Amino acid sequence: RGDIELTVPNLQLDTWGDSLRLRGRDVSLAPISALLAEFGKTPPALAEALQTLNASALLARLEFSLDDLQAPDRDWHLSANFRDFNATSWRGAPGMRSGEGYISLAPGTGQVILDSQQFAMNFPTVYDHPLEYDDIHGTIDIEWGAERLTLHSGLITALGEEGMAHALFGLSVPFSATPAGIEMDLLVGLRDSEAGYRHKYLPAVLDEQLLLWLRDSLGNGAVQQGAFLWRGSLRGDAAPLRTVQLFFDVSETTLAFHPQWPTLSDLRGLVLIDDTDVSVWADTAKLYQSVLSGLSAEAWMNAGGDMQLAVSGQMRGGAADGLRLVKESPLSAITDHTFDDWSLAGELTTELALELWLSSDASPPKVAVSVKLDQARLDMQPLKLTVEDIRGEVSYQSRQGFSSRELSGVLWQQPVTATLGRAVAEGEVEAHSDAESVRIELSGKLPAAPLQEWLGLGDRQLASGLAPATAYIQFAPGSAAQLHLETGLQGLALDLPAPLAKAKHERWPLQLNLALGGGHPRWLDIKLQRRLHAALLLGPEGQLSGAHIALQDRAGTPRAGQWQLSGHTPFLEPEAWQSLVGSLQTASGTGGEADRERPVAPTIEVDDLLVETLALNTMEIGNVVLNARSWSSGAWDVAAETDWLQGELHLEPDLQRGQLSIRHIELDGMSNLGGAGAQGEEQFDLPNLAVRIDSLSYGGRPLGQLQFNVTTAGDTLRAAPLTGVIAGVQLTAEAPGEMLWQRGEGAITRLSAPLQFDDLGTVLEQLDYERILDTDSGRFDLQLEWPGAPQDFALATADGKLELDVDGGRFLDAPASTSGTLRVVSILNFAEMVRRLSLTHMFESGIPFDSVNGSVLFGHGTIVVPSIAVKGAASSFAFSGSSPLDKRTLDGELVATLPVANNLPWVAALTAGLPVAAGVYVVSKVFEQQMNRMSSAVYKVEGTWDDPQVNFSRIFDTSSRDSKAAAELNSETEGPDPNTPKR
Repeated sequence: RGDIELTVPNLQLDTWGDSLRLRGRDVSLAPISALLAEFGKTPPALAEALQTLNASALLARLEFSLDDLQAPDRDWHLSANFRDFNATSWRGAPGMRSGEGYISLAPGTGQVILDSQQFAMNFPTVYDHPLEYDDIHGTIDIEWGAERLTLHSGLITALGEEGMAHALFGLSVPFSATPAGIEMDLLVGLRDSEAGYRHKYLPAVLDEQLLLWLRDSLGNGAVQQGAFLWRGSLRGDAAPLRTVQLFFDVSETTLAFHPQWPTLSDLRGLVLIDDTDVSVWADTAKLYQSVLSGLSAEAWMNAGGDMQLAVSGQMRGGAADGLRLVKESPLSAITDHTFDDWSLAGELTTELALELWLSSDASPPKVAVSVKLDQARLDMQPLKLTVEDIRGEVSYQSRQGFSSRELSGVLWQQPVTATLGRAVAEGEVEAHSDAESVRIELSGKLPAAPLQEWLGLGDRQLASGLAPATAYIQFAPGSAAQLHLETGLQGLALDLPAPLAKAKHERWPLQLNLALGGGHPRWLDIKLQRRLHAALLLGPEGQLSGAHIALQDRAGTPRAGQWQLSGHTPFLEPEAWQSLVGSLQTASGTGGEADRERPVAPTIEVDDLLVETLALNTMEIGNVVLNARSWSSGAWDVAAETDWLQGELHLEPDLQRGQLSIRHIELDGMSNLGGAGAQGEEQFDLPNLAVRIDSLSYGGRPLGQLQFNVTTAGDTLRAAPLTGVIAGVQLTAEAPGEMLWQRGEGAITRLSAPLQFDDLGTVLEQLDYERILDTDSGRFDLQLEWPGAPQDFALATADGKLELDVDGGRFLDAPASTSGTLRVVSILNFAEMVRRLSLTHMFESGIPFDSVNGSVLFGHGTIVVPSIAVKGAASSFAFSGSSPLDKRTLDGELVATLPVANNLPWVAALTAGLPVAAGVYVVSKVFEQQMNRMSSAVYKVEGTWDDPQVNFSRIFDTSSRDSKAAAELNSETEGPDPNTPKR
């Protein structure tokens, strides 16, 4: 219709008549697109698309022919080879990159033969990434008319990183607005690929929760076959107007169907995605080492817009995998992680059904699990319990909780039956109990020997027999799992020291509670009737790491590394408990490899333990409050308090040395200690002790204090050097005392005490006796021995002697009516004898003396006085005699010598009132020596200790008739070596 000006490089124009032909090589697509828009009455929408696509390519071997310029839309044809074809998306239609091939177009129709490398198609409303291929080839037919543009492909073959894919492609592009907009049909098929490449074909338009699950749930593995299908609208908001489906035939892959549940491996089956519905069907899969069959996993969008997942299947394999499923799934939280340290062996069959929510704020899972056990073995750690030959069925359902059917096993070679159900709190009814709680009830017989081994009480057999028992393990949300055991112990004997010894027929209710969950350490609570309450700490391996034991009281909170004992017990014999405590210390290391090789003994504390009768060897001490502590070094501190004794004992780590500090001791209280010197008694060793007694009293009267060391050599216990002050009598460091205790057969105690004093009257007063004399100073030399232990002393069984050496002083007149004091035996009360002689008028202020010397012998139950001589300037006395202790009678003589010159009335009395008395004084001056002898009178002393009878016997005879007997006793007392036991 006019001149044509050609400005396109590499393009040749030929015209003849109404015909036109264009030819060119390596021509840009842009002018050709403009030419097509100019000719052929192109629809406006298509023209817009051609402009929006911003298509570019290089056309090689271009040919365009137009037969009739008068009717250009009726008869034209374009063909070209193209490369580097690129086009952006238009209204959701696919874009393209790096296209290469051949195109043929004619009015309303065309065809593209695609043969490209490094090709990519972009579906912006379908994928968030382009579909890239290394090589692609196929044909696409093109049709357009006034209303729409359509594309239909034949089989397209593409090679990508996922392998060889085949596709069918269709596109419908309306030129006017429709509800669906641009619609696409895309079917991609895969063979022999990898499951990891499924991400390439997962459309971004799927539900976000579903996409996350699809991307994370399936692991790497083989895809035997796979397919992706899109049919429908490409509009992003038109989900109801399209269908999206994916299909994978996978093998050797994994399925993590939920983050909180274990992953399945070696899965072989089908994965089908239909819009928001997902189905996974597996012929076989593995959970750990067990085989799953009939596996089905279904995911769907519920009415609330949340994705739900249901999984079901059957598992056969080792019982260990069944327990592992509990540990590594939400079931572990339901059971408070109690089973984390348990192991299960044997075979089981499990039916599993789960319903889960894929959203993060989902409801708890719905679970239905049924496990059949046969000849299984359960090891419960750190309980150190093993149940064998377990048979039966265990089930769990979210609404009903745990249940069981015909469940049994063998514990400690004894049959045990078990039932599972809901845990019912106190005051609840079954219908309202928590479905997530569980209670495992056990019943059977409790054998003594394995129970003792389980408690770690060493090799000593502390119990024997069988006792019926019931137990339960309870798990409840929000609280730690608990093991509770009850038994009456009937049929089981306890071979324990009193007061915990028990005969088989006796019924002692025992309750045991153990916290199973909540980490370590665990707390074991034991109640034995009202006799004992123990709170024990168990370490990670079940070893005893701490304890608080209360006798007839409530135990407090135990502390790691410490054993505490408190409360009240009617009887305690520490020696009987010694071996048991030693075995418990050995069995209670604090954990770790080094501790297992060399257990660390815990510290022991005794807090205000009230003992009604404390048995030490054969001594019994009543109403003692004990406190004690052992130190990590091995040292001990012990404190004891009674109504007559308060003291502390410290023992060095070797337990062979120590210090005993007695704050107060009442000697009268020792009178209740007996039996320690019994013949044939079992010997016990004492450590070497430095002893200090700060306050010594008798009958409530303070006496003084003592210090000495206790050492042991063989069967001999020695307390020396004895120093201190007792009632004013001193044992000095220069002249200390000594006590020897020869133990064993023929036990005997010997005491040697050189005692010094100033005023003996004060000593008597401190002992609550009559003050019968005053002295300046003096000394007692006491040598005694008696059968048995030191506390077995009795004067009736003692042998020995007392030497007296008293300096100046005087005997005082202390009448028998003196109140509030004890009377001195009359054989020692010279003032009393003088009073009975009616001579007290001669001594206005007592009987003075310059010295008192003599001895008192003890033996065969008799006191013998060989001679006690009292010498003074104005008078002298001498007494000898004996007294059987059992009869308390006297048989002695008193010789009194008074100078005649000073005692004429007495001389007169002696001579029966002679008329020559007036001349006696003159004679006495001339014959002083002879008159002194004539003024000595001998008196017979008889009667009892309380009422002595003094009668004149004779004169001129100062000898005692008991001198011979006294000499024999003195010889017997002094003769043997004091270190030789006397039989």
